[in-house]
Amino acid sequence: MKSVKWFSISLIVLSFIFAGCFGDSDEEADPLLPGGNGDPGMVGFAAMTPGAWEELVYTNGDRDRYEFIGTDTYNGKECYILEFEMTHNGQKTVDQIWMDKVTGQGVVMFMKSEGQVMKMEMQQVPDIPSGSEDVPVGAVETGKTKYTTPTGKTVDCIIYTMSTPAGQSESWASSQVPFGSVKNILNGQVTSQLYDFGSSGAVRDISKQEAENAQPFDIWGGGNIGGGDIGGGDVGGGDVGGGDDVQVGPIKITVGQGLRPQINVSKPINMLTISSIGFVWGFESENEQLLPGPFQYGVIPNGADFVGMKEAPDLIPGALYTIIVQAGDKDMGLMQLIR
Repeated sequence: MKSVKWFSISLIVLSFIFAGCFGDSDEEADPLLPGGNGDPGMVGFAAMTPGAWEELVYTNGDRDRYEFIGTDTYNGKECYILEFEMTHNGQKTVDQIWMDKVTGQGVVMFMKSEGQVMKMEMQQVPDIPSGSEDVPVGAVETGKTKYTTPTGKTVDCIIYTMSTPAGQSESWASSQVPFGSVKNILNGQVTSQLYDFGSSGAVRDISKQEAENAQPFDIWGGGNIGGGDIGGGDVGGGDVGGGDDVQVGPIKITVGQGLRPQINVSKPINMLTISSIGFVWGFESENEQLLPGPFQYGVIPNGADFVGMKEAPDLIPGALYTIIVQAGDKDMGLMQLIR
C-alpha cells in the first residue's frame, strides 16, 4: 500500500524540482536561478557535479535530501540519475529518477521503502494536466536576499511569489545550491528551508543491482500496464480532460459541493490523497485497516494519520485537483476534479 503513496507524493514533489532544474548546457542563465553550482554559463543538471546534494527540513520535523548521482545508460538512453530521500514520521523512502540527458524527459523511476525496491517506466504515468489554465497564475520575481544555513553557508537568493490552491506561496531560489530550493513560505508561514548542501558526498541509496532486480510497479491495469498488483481492470471513465470528474480505476469517487466537500467512495479504503499545484493533503489508516467513509475533506478520520499537509486549505474554484484512493493491496481509484 505504501507504494501508492510514494507515487502520488513523488509526482507532486518532482514536478516542482524538474520545472526549475533542467536546462541546456549552452543556455545563458541568471547565475541566481535554480539548478547549478553558481556557474552562470550553465543551467540544470549540466551545471552540477556528480555527488551534489542538498537537504531541506520542514517545520513538522520531516526531512528531504536531493542528490545528483551522475549519469548512466538505460535501454540505450544516456540518463541523469537523481535520488530523492524523504523522511516522514521517522520513516524513510527513496525515489531514484532516470531522466533522458538529451530531452530531459523522465525514463524510469525506482522506489525503495523498507528494503523493497519497485520500478515504474515513466510512460506509465497518465497524461494528466498539472492544473487548469488559472493555476498557477505564474511566479513573479519580487526581490533578492541572502540566506545562511544552520551549518553556516551563505547563498544569494531570488524571491518568487505565486498563487496556489493552498494560498500565497513564496519561494527562495539560488543556483549556488545544487537543486535551487532554499526556502518555502505559505501564507506567511515557513514550511521548509535549506539545512545544508554540498557539491560532493551524495551516496546512492538504490544500487544498480537493486534497480536491475526491481519488481515492476503496475498502476492502472489494462493495456501494456495490465496484470499488475494494483488495478486489475481497464482504465475507464472517459478521456482525461474530457470533463471535470474524470474517473480511473475500479473504485468510484464522488465529491460533494463546497470548498471543503464530503467525499464518498464505492468501497472501504485505507488511503486517500488530494493534491494540486503547491500541496498534498490526505490520510493513511493505521495498521492498513479499511475505512468505509464518507469522508470530510480536511478531517482526518479516527484510526488514520495525515499525509502531506496537516491542515488542509479550502479548495479553490477553477483549480484542478487529483484525488487518489487505495483499498487494500489491489484496488485503486483516481479522479481528476476541476473544483
